[in-house]
Amino acid sequence: MLDAPLRSAYHDTYGFLAEMLHVGSGVIVHVGSPASLVAWPSATGYTVSRWALRGLHEALVQDLHGTGLHSCHVVFAEVASEYFAANRGTAGGRPTIGRMVRTISPGEAAEVVVRTLHPPILRAQQTVFRMAPELVRFLVLVTGRHR
Repeated sequence: MLDAPLRSAYHDTYGFLAEMLHVGSGVIVHVGSPASLVAWPSATGYTVSRWALRGLHEALVQDLHGTGLHSCHVVFAEVASEYFAANRGTAGGRPTIGRMVRTISPGEAAEVVVRTLHPPILRAQQTVFRMAPELVRFLVLVTGRHR
């Protein structure tokens, strides 16, 4: 119950942290659950793992202050996945209030993360690219480094 949400996030974070600190910029994204905010009945292991992941994020916020790195904790209500099929009996324990928020696809979740990571200038570039791709390609070509 702790391996996927916490231990993998911890080891992945620290596997990349030294290089990110050397570069002096970047965002570490951890995907959490509403259970990291409010404990669910009959979901002790799941809730503990999600609170621990949120604790990792909160500790990183403090430790990374002033380094140019940031930690982001993204919380989705429910993402359509194989989780509930692989963990039989867990779907019934979810709070009924959670059904008020629609389930999103993995692609929608990924788009939220990408939007979180892209600075406004890149979002603007993407918008201009959709309207005038040849203009953006030309600007990149004339302003890019040539080897």
